[in-house]
Amino acid sequence: MSESPALRQNRGDSASETEARRQGQEDVSRVLTGLLLLLSRGVLVPSVALASGTNVVAHGLGHAPERWFTLSPNAAATVHETARDAQTISLTASAAVTVDLVVL
Repeated sequence: MSESPALRQNRGDSASETEARRQGQEDVSRVLTGLLLLLSRGVLVPSVALASGTNVVAHGLGHAPERWFTLSPNAAATVHETARDAQTISLTASAAVTVDLVVL
């Protein structure tokens, strides 16, 4: 949608500044749309209690995950993956922690 020259002039924008702003908004929209599509294919596994060491977590995705990440840890810990398959993901935690796990 084009804005009026009077509105641009009132804001002090040139036509090129207005076009740059519009392009930036379109870029943000494309990124957010892609992120939402990616997340919509994922599974949230809430309140996963990980003990220090290796933990096997059922993810319910139906296929081996491509990616995963944790949200809302209740303690300071690092978590890394050691294995994955169509039913589970094995995660090793540096300390006991409860997280929400997003599996994509």
